[in-house]
Amino acid sequence: MTFWAQFFALFGAFLGSMFALVRFALTASRANADRFVTFLEGALRRQEDLNGQFQGAVESLSDNVRENSAALARMAERLGL
Repeated sequence: MTFWAQFFALFGAFLGSMFALVRFALTASRANADRFVTFLEGALRRQEDLNGQFQGAVESLSDNVRENSAALARMAERLGL
């Protein structure tokens, strides 16, 4: 084999290896990005569920405060305050 044939064979192997490593790295990066997006979507769904629970609790609390205020107003009327 001549020097140039060996050189081009080595250069071709280097380019092929480089291409394979870049492709592998990009595939791994894409998989990581997909997992991260999936995690963020799950976190968003959990946060929405938690916000729904808080909304129900706040509505219940406001109803109970309204009822207690009405009861206190009636008690104040009976006591003449």
